[in-house]
Amino acid sequence: MPNPTEAARILQKLRNLRVDTPRDAAFTTHLDRLLCRDEAGNLLPEPQRFSAGRETHGVMVVDGAGGGKTTLISRALERHPVLSGATGRHYLDASVPTPPPSRA
Repeated sequence: MPNPTEAARILQKLRNLRVDTPRDAAFTTHLDRLLCRDEAGNLLPEPQRFSAGRETHGVMVVDGAGGGKTTLISRALERHPVLSGATGRHYLDASVPTPPPSRA
């Protein structure tokens, strides 16, 4: 039996494993639809704008607790070719605690 430190390392490595699913591809497709394209059809790190440039659209991911929503979104953004990479991150990442704090 491995020592506790080795067991913890192995367990952490297993927790970090994730297999892509059709949901990953579907989310990326929806994400790509939100972005502008250049004349050649290449995606740009710029959102499609509507209503005289004042509005854009979004994607909503709905699933139960522990369903992988946060992981799906984080992984898609980190892997996206125009939103992450050599030119840096082109998205804002924020976390809201559950439950969100009430306003006084």
